[in-house]
Amino acid sequence: MNSKVWIRKAMTMSLTVAIMATYSMVALASDGRAAGEIVITGNTAAAAVTVNGEPAKSGRTIFSSSTISTPEGAGAIINLGKAGSIELAPSTTFSVSFDSKSISGDLAAGSVSVLSAVEAVGVKTLSGDVV
Repeated sequence: MNSKVWIRKAMTMSLTVAIMATYSMVALASDGRAAGEIVITGNTAAAAVTVNGEPAKSGRTIFSSSTISTPEGAGAIINLGKAGSIELAPSTTFSVSFDSKSISGDLAAGSVSVLSAVEAVGVKTLSGDVV
């Protein structure tokens, strides 16, 4: 009878250590980079929204310095967590830079709307800077 109790305690302790080790590795693996999420809007059947030249679907993770291009007929909303969210109109090319508090970017074509932001959003266009 004592051996069964001893085996259960050993198994329980081993399982506890394994779970703690797994979760600590996941927590330490985070690089601290700010990340956002893209949500595709409009007609996505005709052409794909691209992130850094690759076709993207809703839910894809966006990192700072990403270039997002929307085709005619499709737009995108970029949710950047606490920093805020922006909307890209169809036929837009925008290079977004952000951290946990601020959003900025370079607008090559199209238009960008700020849906929410903690701080002022800086956008550099071909004709100058817009805040």
